[in-house]
Amino acid sequence: MRPTILSIEPTSDQTALVRLTLPADHEAFAGHFPAQKILPGIVQLDWAVQLAATCFGFEPRPATQVRVKFMHTIGPDPADLSLSLRYDPIRTELTFEYRTGDTVASKGSARLAP
Repeated sequence: MRPTILSIEPTSDQTALVRLTLPADHEAFAGHFPAQKILPGIVQLDWAVQLAATCFGFEPRPATQVRVKFMHTIGPDPADLSLSLRYDPIRTELTFEYRTGDTVASKGSARLAP
């Protein structure tokens, strides 16, 4: 259950920008606020870890010490949805930020299990 990836742009060895699309019928919306579909926070965290593993070449692993702040909801067909990733392999720390256009929807960090 991943979003459709439009592009992955590495911006350095430790950072990347992922552009996504999320149609209204995506399974991530199933059963989560049916009257107003919202992308669940746990899905946002999972996608950040999975896409970081793809971008930075490590096996996906559990996230610990998670901190996330939600500023705006992400609904179906968001305009210009992007995910910025930064991975510190020494500290095994991932930071991420979801944006719709110029608006920060959520941002957070997590340590990844060894």
